[in-house]
Amino acid sequence: MSDQPQKDQKQGADPRGDVLAAGHDLRCYYELAAMQLADHVPAARQTENWIYRQTETGKVIRAAAAAMKEAGVAQPLWFYLLPASQAG
Repeated sequence: MSDQPQKDQKQGADPRGDVLAAGHDLRCYYELAAMQLADHVPAARQTENWIYRQTETGKVIRAAAAAMKEAGVAQPLWFYLLPASQAG
């Protein structure tokens, strides 16, 4: 068997290499967790701030986006990894 990733026949791409999809999946997981933990409707951007500013996962995603930018990775791959409001 080859060490090369196999392409998903439906999508035509290797799902293990989709950084944006992985980032989106993590964000969705944490948004669902936040809604379960809160006993009220969070204020605008409160859940987003919690994810990217207070959780270790959010810190890793922010660091990954910064490292990808610094390494010269194509802008769409790091820019859309997290919301623009969290990029600073």
